[in-house]
Amino acid sequence: MYENLCGGELRFSKEMREEEKKVIVKVWSEHGVKEYRRRLEEATFKEQEIEKMVTELKEVIEKATKKKEVIVRGAKGAGKKNGWWDRECEQAKREVVKALRGWRRNKIDRSRFLEAKRRYRERCREKKKQKREREEKEIKEIRTEREVWKYINRERKKKEPVSEKITIQEWEEKEKQTVMEETEITAEEVGKHIRYLKKRKAPGWDGVQNEAWMYGTERMVERMVELMNGVWRGEGFPEDWREGVICPIFKKGEKNRAENYRGITLLNTGYKLYASVLSERMKREIEEKGVLPDSQAGFRKGRGTVDNVYILDHLARNELRKKGGRMYALFIDFKAAFDKVDRVKMFECRGDICENEEQGEGGRERGRMV
Repeated sequence: MYENLCGGELRFSKEMREEEKKVIVKVWSEHGVKEYRRRLEEATFKEQEIEKMVTELKEVIEKATKKKEVIVRGAKGAGKKNGWWDRECEQAKREVVKALRGWRRNKIDRSRFLEAKRRYRERCREKKKQKREREEKEIKEIRTEREVWKYINRERKKKEPVSEKITIQEWEEKEKQTVMEETEITAEEVGKHIRYLKKRKAPGWDGVQNEAWMYGTERMVERMVELMNGVWRGEGFPEDWREGVICPIFKKGEKNRAENYRGITLLNTGYKLYASVLSERMKREIEEKGVLPDSQAGFRKGRGTVDNVYILDHLARNELRKKGGRMYALFIDFKAAFDKVDRVKMFECRGDICENEEQGEGGRERGRMV
């Protein structure tokens, strides 16, 4: 799938992967970015109403973006990382590189290079073995789910300790300022989420790609902040933000049955930026107040299904080692779980926690099938 297209995406089957097709793409090369930013600097923003601001911003981005006709093909990549690497492994690797350079320059024999390479591989195998043995020993001593989570959390990224030099008065002032500022969305927040955006992703119905924000000027970001704060204050909600392009993705089963497809909605990037700002505020509040239990792994940063699988496996093994030991586990996979959510009730709940309940009720999306 090639997603950097004006207004949609192009898919290739296995049989058609080598077929070439000409399309119009938006250019985000160094020259294209310079041209884009130059045109943005020349643009003017006049509108003040929410709906007109969105239309104006979209038109400015479209006119400023450089385009060209190209031939597209598929692409893919991969990567990996480990957790056992240390200074000894690093030193052994340096010795291999040093020996390789010496051999290429005819300063040492090939045998010395192969010997360094062999030592490096042995060192890596030994480090992996040591790490595995330490983990196995510690895991055998774990008895409860709480202890399992304690072990997992220790392996996660550690939080920096709070400085004791900060006074109570400074903390109070900081929290007061935070409460006051949280009523408005800041350019720093928007800029942070713009940096999170990825290139070559399919846009929503308006055709504005992530690159338009990534390479935009400060004036453009400031304009977006004005728009977001207008929505935040309840001054209106852009109609464009309520529309999404629904792309049916086949899951499994009979291809002629609609229920065997999952609908993926492509939303406008401006709305996704706004939603990501609100989402981070909510996540920060939830994590700081400890609302969710450790066993809740879904949709949480740094956690995943593997954590719960690991815990379940350990508890099962621990129980089955006992004489006559047994353990019961119930697994439920709801069919089309997200489709069965009561949307009306969900919007009622959202209305209860939003200051602008009317906006919450009216913010439902409209979808267009493609």
